[in-house]
Amino acid sequence: MSRTLKSFVVAMGVVAVAHGTDFGSESVTMWEPYLEWEISGVSYSGNAYDVIATVTFEHGGSNARHETEMFFDGNDTWKFRFTGTKTGTWSFSTSSDNGDLNGHSGEVSVSANADNSITGFMVASGSKFAVQTGAEGDLKAIPGHVFKPWDAEHDHARPDEFLARIDNAMASARTNGFTRVFLNEMCNGWFKLGAKGWDDHDNDEPDRATFEALEQIIVKLHRNGLSLHIWAWGDDASSRRWTPKGVAGGLNGYADRRVQRYIAARLGPLPGWTMGYGFDLQEWVGESELKSWAEYMHQRMGWSHLLCARGRSNSALDVVSYSHLCHDYNTAVGNLNGDPSRPHFFEERDLYKRSCADFDWTRHHVWRYTMAGGHAGFFGSYHWKNNDKYPHPEYLRAHHTFWYDNERLLVDMKADNGLTNGYCLITPDKTHAIFYKENTSSVEMKLSGFNGTLSAVAVDAKKDYEEVAVDVTKSNMTWNAPNSSDWAIAVGEFDENPVSIAAATQRRAVVPNSLQARRRGAMLEVTGLHSDRAYTITLIDTRGRVSSVHRTSGAGGALLVPMADRSRGVYLVRIPVSGDRSRATQVLF
Repeated sequence: MSRTLKSFVVAMGVVAVAHGTDFGSESVTMWEPYLEWEISGVSYSGNAYDVIATVTFEHGGSNARHETEMFFDGNDTWKFRFTGTKTGTWSFSTSSDNGDLNGHSGEVSVSANADNSITGFMVASGSKFAVQTGAEGDLKAIPGHVFKPWDAEHDHARPDEFLARIDNAMASARTNGFTRVFLNEMCNGWFKLGAKGWDDHDNDEPDRATFEALEQIIVKLHRNGLSLHIWAWGDDASSRRWTPKGVAGGLNGYADRRVQRYIAARLGPLPGWTMGYGFDLQEWVGESELKSWAEYMHQRMGWSHLLCARGRSNSALDVVSYSHLCHDYNTAVGNLNGDPSRPHFFEERDLYKRSCADFDWTRHHVWRYTMAGGHAGFFGSYHWKNNDKYPHPEYLRAHHTFWYDNERLLVDMKADNGLTNGYCLITPDKTHAIFYKENTSSVEMKLSGFNGTLSAVAVDAKKDYEEVAVDVTKSNMTWNAPNSSDWAIAVGEFDENPVSIAAATQRRAVVPNSLQARRRGAMLEVTGLHSDRAYTITLIDTRGRVSSVHRTSGAGGALLVPMADRSRGVYLVRIPVSGDRSRATQVLF
């Protein structure tokens, strides 16, 4: 059978055809759009969804690397995708036991995206949710709150139905001040569009119609500055059976693995989505089964996507998730302090007028969870309560503008309420701080040890967003508000790159063009620095997990970072540079 090779840029509609085993070269911008290639006329035996073909993308001049798989798209056709995460030239090659899918190669030239509003993948930055931004992939910490749109028909919606109403969902999210949108549980729709229970179908292959709708949702949300949170499954109650337990092979069996591979191959290269395993998990999935799912997904996705599971803290998960409703501020702080290496998420859904979640509780806890240090909550529509809506969405938009638009949640901020009579977040170097107090006409701020720029603005959290100038001094002071309300005050200059926040001397340090990072036994050696300067080295692994190491360079501008206790793999090594820039390289351990 003859074989035709094609490559094209999906979101741009540009088609280029290449024959033979060389796909030639394509150009694309970082983060969006994604590139897609197809190989048609493929001969194969057995089930098409069991044919494995791997594609490895490698960046010239660094160790940046993405490994993904091809996915079957019907009619003897396989496809694979790529999203640029670093500017420069990438080469790729394919590997498979299937001769028609093996041995192909090509090249991609990635340039910076001219649209600064387009972000990259969501990752974990310590205990914060963060998104990659700009030409250098700098991390912007964000409130991780998830929102279920106001729509009486949204609950349990099929992805094609959600797609038909996506403009309403996006408008609902923006109106209420959220950027992460909830789709609901996919359940056995993975196998048959619209199926919930495993007894609603007899399929053991992914349903491509489900994925076509889902990827369109992801792409449109991402292009509009939003992201998607998906529940893979539901629960296994006798009236539901919204799990893979009854499909061929059961949990993590051959049919379930086909779906997992298909999610990783088809959706993995697309930025803008996270996934929870489902709900009421205590009824039907054990820790070992959950760990197996998360590890299998991570091994194949190729790009960072945060995985969680409600009520579970399994080490294979990127986010610690919690069950039950109406958690308080102290619980959020305790969670973040208990495991500062991962973000945390109250995933039970504190929907409006469900249990304690009236509007006052909601607006308070949107702020309180963020003030705890970036803990995520779950808000939005409780559809069987007459589709009631938040009476003052502008209060919630004020929260979004204060934190998200103005980038005031910094990756190293921690709670320190000893500095105020309300709530306080502050960076370890005391250069940036947020104060927040409810139902007050004054806020105490202990700024005698503050090291940052003495500039501040206040925002009334119970009205449309408006900044009020605040005079602050390096002292223990009290600010008197113009009226009694819930007040948030940002102290310091928040126009710097969030990843590069460190001591003032570290931010001013200039990193020469000769910067190099390489493996030296069990150590990471960084050279090309200035001698006897303090630096914050940011390490990002292939799962997007971020850690920071503080080191002072020695003679010759070199420093060493122990790596023996870290997992093997490729690490992005980032060094802060003056202003809002940083320099990065990658090292394989």
